[in-house]
Amino acid sequence: QLDVHVDLHTGGIFPTVDYVYVWERSRELSVAFGSRYLFSPSQPYQGTFSIPAAHKGIPFFTAELGGGSFLDAHYIEHGVRGIFNVMRQLKMLDGDVVRPPQQTIVTEMAVIRPRFGGVLYPEITLDRLGAEVRGGTLLGRVVSPYTFDTLEEIRSPFERGIMILLRGGIMRVNPGDYGYMVANAATARPA
Repeated sequence: QLDVHVDLHTGGIFPTVDYVYVWERSRELSVAFGSRYLFSPSQPYQGTFSIPAAHKGIPFFTAELGGGSFLDAHYIEHGVRGIFNVMRQLKMLDGDVVRPPQQTIVTEMAVIRPRFGGVLYPEITLDRLGAEVRGGTLLGRVVSPYTFDTLEEIRSPFERGIMILLRGGIMRVNPGDYGYMVANAATARPA
């Protein structure tokens, strides 16, 4: 028997990420977690527990938080605070849910994966996670470790984008790795 499902993810070893998936049937849990950005996709992500949970009527949400090993203490604190908030929302703990002053829901997000392997030189650093970027902004460059030639320039795809996932330091990348996630700010609305 499962009353609520909380699914916690990170950006992995290299990328750092900060958002929560939001679904209408369990919106209050996603909002209570306390991330500044929430993503409301048109379809559940295939291969995750969200699909059977939705079919069985189990409230659930997925938080994508931290990773990259650069801001571990910050994201561990945010994750613990978020779980306590969800427990307060569910009346498992006493007290009020503490939310950030502004929370935004977006409905479109681009996952940008490098087409080439090499060394990624980021132009957008971790302090820009959650910040708005203009369309065409250079996010990073993939450089050959053998010739030092630029193999690929990775740019923001939306006229106004919001940085949701990025790689905060110079590091190797393989073709198809998560490079960046940029939300379309034109789809943003208050949570």
